Parts: sequence; structure tokens; C-alpha cells
Amino acid sequence: YSELADADLIFNTLGEVEKDGGHSETVRSLLARLGKPVLNLPDRIACTGRDRVHELFGDIPGLVLPNVRWLSRDQPVDLVDLSSCFLIRPAGAHGGADLALIETPVDLKQYLAKAPYDRFLLTDFHDFKALDGYYRKYRFIFVDRQPLPYHLAIADSWLVHYWRAEMAFSEWKKMEEEVFLTDWRNVFGPKSSAAIDHVASRMDLDYGGMDCSVLRNGDVLFFEANACMLVHLDDEETNFPYKHQAVPRIRDAVTRMIRNRIARE
Repeated sequence: YSELADADLIFNTLGEVEKDGGHSETVRSLLARLGKPVLNLPDRIACTGRDRVHELFGDIPGLVLPNVRWLSRDQPVDLVDLSSCFLIRPAGAHGGADLALIETPVDLKQYLAKAPYDRFLLTDFHDFKALDGYYRKYRFIFVDRQPLPYHLAIADSWLVHYWRAEMAFSEWKKMEEEVFLTDWRNVFGPKSSAAIDHVASRMDLDYGGMDCSVLRNGDVLFFEANACMLVHLDDEETNFPYKHQAVPRIRDAVTRMIRNRIARE
């Protein structure tokens, strides 16, 4: 408490709902004692769990939200609906850690035999392969409820992560990413851009982000939206000059937001 008593503004970085270790109440209590302006209020963070996306975003036009449900280890596996394939991940996992595509009962039993966890999230899988045979994952960072493009990963597998996509070794991928970072609204078009704007507004966080893809019919396929999106600029400027223009815009937007919030209080 004493270390924060003289702060002008508090930035709550406890962003993972499913893995907060019970610390949310501690944060709420501390913030109430401090009486300071806060970025990313805990009550807003609490709404961003993967299993609450339909509550938050369910009526947004042009946004496809996969169904999400929980599975506990003590539940009978034979009762899990396998009429369509789904993704399974441990609660609170990010970055593809222990993420798997389940297509058969055998897949599920083999996964559970190897995964040392008690709770899992099941998410319906939507095939988002584009006409050219590649999978795309777009990441937006929301600063003060405004979307800013951060990166585009293009891969030949559904498990799309930037580091897996080997973007640095493909000039055409980098060219496409540069177009996205330069003018994402033109890439997405009016309907899909409006869906992204709605997500940023509905989250109502000072800082957050969203991962998504675009389906062949132009709808936005939702992956996740929360306060756990990382922003870094580790790529060499000689190889990714456009990222050294786009990423600083995010940093500058955060700086402006903090200064404006302090000035307003």
C-alpha cells in the first residue's frame, strides 16, 4: 500500500480471469483503500473470461462467436458432445500451451491422459482456412477502447501463432502484414471493421486486445479478447521496417491515455 499511496494512477495488470489465484478481491480491496484513478478496473476484467464472450459480444453483427463450455476431469468423458470437432485447452492457458484439436473420442481420451490439469475449456472449432490454403490470425490492441493493429500471422496450420508462422522468412507474408498494419480498415471492409470497433467498445477496458480471423464470407471469427495481449518490438527494423512504425503508435497511444487520465482527475 505505501508504495502506491503517492501514485497518480494505478494500472491493474491482473488480466487473466481464469487463472487469477483468488487475487481479484485483494486487488479490489487495495484499490478501494488507495482511492486512485484506475486503468482496467477489476470488474471489467472479470467480464473477459472465454466462457463469457456470448454475454459480452453475442449480438454484434458480423462477429462469429464459437460456443465455449467447461470440462472437469471428474466429468464422464463419454458424455462430451463430439458431434463436431472442438479445441481443448487448460483453464487460463495462452500461447497455444497444451491446446489441441479434438475430432474423435479417442483424441479426447488421449489428451486427458497426458494433460495434468483439472479444468479445461472446450471451444467449437470453425475452419478458417482462406481460399489460398492459409490460416490468418489478426491481432488488435485496444487502447482507451480504440483498436490499433498489432500483427498478422499467416500459417499453413490452424494452430496460428506469430512465432510458428515464420513470417520473417516470407516476403509475401510480410507484404500482406504491412498492408494490414498500414490500413486495417480497408483490409477488413466496413462490416468487419465495425465488428472490431464494437468489441473494443463492449470490452470497455483501458488496455486490452483481440485475436481473430476473417471467414470467407467476410465475417470476423472471434478467437479471444482480454487484457493479456502482449506488445513488443523485438523484430529487427531491417527485416520488419513497417512494424517499427506501427508498434510505436500503440506505445504512444498508451502514453497519451495515461497523461490524459491523470490530467482529467
